[in-house]
Amino acid sequence: MKKIVVNDKKKAVAILGYMWSLGISFCLTLTFYTAYMNPSKTVLVLIDHYHEAIPEAIMLPIVWLVMILGFYYMIQKLKE
Repeated sequence: MKKIVVNDKKKAVAILGYMWSLGISFCLTLTFYTAYMNPSKTVLVLIDHYHEAIPEAIMLPIVWLVMILGFYYMIQKLKE
């Protein structure tokens, strides 16, 4: 079995950071255009409708940390 080296871990974190950044951007864009196309220019966002708020509250700081680390690794790579 192959050992995971530090560069592979950094690459995995960077890829996850990029993917989550794109996912969040897509979600925000979709929410905006849904509200924009609605005649009242509003959209209702239900929080905890399916009892998902607590896991999301725990996951979001982790997602932000991975996104920040991913961009940090990208900037370090660009400086090389």
